Amino acid sequence: MKALALRAALAGLLVTTVAFKLLHAGASQADIGSAVVDLIAQEGWSARKLTAEAAAPFSKVIAFRASGCAEDGQVYFVDLGFQLAPMLDRSIGPDYTRYVAYLGRKWAIQDRLGLRLEWLKQKTLSTLGLGRYAVNEIALVIAEPRACQVSDKVDWSAAWRRPDGGQPMTSSVAPAGGSVLFRTYVVGDFTIR
Repeated sequence: MKALALRAALAGLLVTTVAFKLLHAGASQADIGSAVVDLIAQEGWSARKLTAEAAAPFSKVIAFRASGCAEDGQVYFVDLGFQLAPMLDRSIGPDYTRYVAYLGRKWAIQDRLGLRLEWLKQKTLSTLGLGRYAVNEIALVIAEPRACQVSDKVDWSAAWRRPDGGQPMTSSVAPAGGSVLFRTYVVGDFTIR
């Protein structure tokens, strides 16, 4: 009987974890997508989201055109596991350079271990309330024509930067004409009352 209860608890935990991952990943990608478009616009470049057919098999690709460049650059949204890495080789032409941006770092190659260690470091800092970034599992692969390498000017880490600058947020709730009943602290991804 104890084994059955343990299995049921573990199955429930697994289902909850998968559901959370599925729901949470879409919101993170949407937030980062709008931040990337803002970063591109700040440089004075034009940005457009590629259609689902043009972006396939990737869920989201943003094309940008820098002033003075004849061809578009692309920003691909990929998960940290790089399951779609072989598709990147097909989608990005041979006359393009690419690099990976994630949180505060950039890599010239797809370094899965380096990305995962950066995720672990930033997730730990965020949990302790010391992180500067809204940590998720979405990395950016930036591809641009070799003749027009301008994306190094962009601070891609700003796409993940928290609006509060990484400072713990606090709020107080007071009844009408009374004193503070409780204080809420949001530290990283946790709320403490």
